[in-house]
Amino acid sequence: MRILLDCSQVRGGGGIQSTLSLLGYTAQEATHEWHVVVSKEMSQEVAQELKGAFASFTALPPARSALGRVFGPKIYLPHIERRVDPDLVVTAFGPAYWRPKARHVVGFAFAWIVYPRSPAYARMSGFRRRLFRLVNVFKAREFQRADGLICETEAIRQRIHSVLKYPLERIRVVGNTYSPTFARTVQRDHQARDSHCFRIAVPAQYYPNKNLELIPATARLLEEQLGRPFEFVFTLDEQSPGWRRLCEMALRAGVPDRIRTMGTLRHEDIWGLYRIADAVFLPTLLECSTAVYPESFHASLPLATSDIRFARDLCGNAALYFDPQSPQAASDALLRIARDDQLRSRLVAAGRETLSNNYATPEQKWAAQLQAIEEFASIEPARSRQVAMAPL
Repeated sequence: MRILLDCSQVRGGGGIQSTLSLLGYTAQEATHEWHVVVSKEMSQEVAQELKGAFASFTALPPARSALGRVFGPKIYLPHIERRVDPDLVVTAFGPAYWRPKARHVVGFAFAWIVYPRSPAYARMSGFRRRLFRLVNVFKAREFQRADGLICETEAIRQRIHSVLKYPLERIRVVGNTYSPTFARTVQRDHQARDSHCFRIAVPAQYYPNKNLELIPATARLLEEQLGRPFEFVFTLDEQSPGWRRLCEMALRAGVPDRIRTMGTLRHEDIWGLYRIADAVFLPTLLECSTAVYPESFHASLPLATSDIRFARDLCGNAALYFDPQSPQAASDALLRIARDDQLRSRLVAAGRETLSNNYATPEQKWAAQLQAIEEFASIEPARSRQVAMAPL
């Protein structure tokens, strides 16, 4: 089977990790003929030898704006599809913003659409919120056009069905996990850590749903109560508006020296963040899935994260939960981890057990991905299906 793998919408965040893993396995898969299209950002993460392992590998020109991300695929992908003539098109993460002639399978990881009343929307101004909801209607229609969807949890599968009115039988679940690269490189080097400074890893991009604005106020409360040096360590570009905003908030809170960033890290280098950390902190308001949880468990680090159903479903008793809208609750959770040796040990042990029970290995994830792709190749196209979407 000839498969066109469209990764043109992957430009950063957790999508990079998942897509690199997918590319690594497809490069070794000899049953099918793989043709790959990636964004400029994604291309910079892919090793040169890996690019040569596919039947074809195309990096699209960089998108200069949000409109470029929408119209770029409409311009370039149809030409590539005509050249490749695939039996199936697989979009790693949608919406794809173009409509192939071949059967089309799309990865779904856009929680904003299926949780239209999430508190994450409150992080936006009124105008931006209304505009964002309008754009989400357009994105939802793009997903509805797919012949099949692949998501990462059963809860999201049910939300896609109830909100987008998308048939359950055309949705497959392939759970997220840590990447093979992470498994090879993460090393807990206790000698390299400064035990006097409590380091809190924040492996997240600056998106509204990540709720990173909670951290300066949380740091202020920790400053008053912890009694020893600490720092939140980010992976944000020092020149980015998000990082500058966090620095301004930390300065106003009187804790500018309690946050720092390692800068934007390639996925192969992300282990360095976990290696120096004493705990992982993710105050997210909204997710479809995240690799942060299995990465934290694999790195044997205690995890503090938001008390939302998504997190509890994936972490069970392997995390310390807090109200993601309360700096006091977040501070209290981190204080407990910093001060309680037994709690840290219990969380790490529970993390290892949860990793084994709740998460597939990278190899098992790939096997499930390939099975889903092959199943979708044989189903009838859904192009004539008309659906009525629930209000967003």
